[in-house]
Amino acid sequence: MDRRTAYTGKLTASHELTILSYHLKRNLWLDDEHDAILLEDDISADLDIAMLVRREGISGKGTPDGILTRFGATALGRMVSAIEARPDPATIDLGFLLLTLGEDTVLEASTGIDILAKKSIADGKNHDLTVGLGKSGTGLTIHFNDFPVEVAGPALQQHCHARKYTEHARTWFGVCVRPVDQKLRFGINLEFPWEQNDSMDSLTKSLGKQGKLTVLRQQHTDDARGKVGRNNPCPCGSGKKFKKCCLA
Repeated sequence: MDRRTAYTGKLTASHELTILSYHLKRNLWLDDEHDAILLEDDISADLDIAMLVRREGISGKGTPDGILTRFGATALGRMVSAIEARPDPATIDLGFLLLTLGEDTVLEASTGIDILAKKSIADGKNHDLTVGLGKSGTGLTIHFNDFPVEVAGPALQQHCHARKYTEHARTWFGVCVRPVDQKLRFGINLEFPWEQNDSMDSLTKSLGKQGKLTVLRQQHTDDARGKVGRNNPCPCGSGKKFKKCCLA
């Protein structure tokens, strides 16, 4: 609905389901250079079949190939599925936001999640990943730990508040993920206007800038290469040989 209402004057189609089908397959995101878009009826064929699968129980795909299926095997794709299965008010907006991300962002963030989950398994410590979510004035912090909720919850809340402040964001999402299977444990959603605050300036002075995911990936590879033999068990805890896991 967010994407559809943004392009009311630009889109022409004989039926709303045609527009929905286009969005599910290709993500309804039009550049400013396009003044008008005409969508043909045959675009909705996959959605028509999916509706029959769901309503009548015929064999076939219940979800058209596209934004809901393309990243299903990635860490962020699994997070969207977890949010859909358990629509917690603190994470449901995050689920919608994740569906609007570009492919490069999804793959880079998912790689970072995989790396830090493995590090947390290997050393038993908390690790966190912060991802800026485009130009929408928001971001996401992911904590990887198995700590009790009464310990992990306040820690995540404090970290998200600090990161929201340093990034001058209006909203910020935080989720805690279980390292061993990357399952979503709980989430938080901070939403309030940014205002300069002397106390927050002091508290966040040592927080530092948000790191790049490409740097994290290179550090992980360099650390592993310097300490582990090719045929030794991988330090990420996967149980595979290093050459068949993180070395690649």
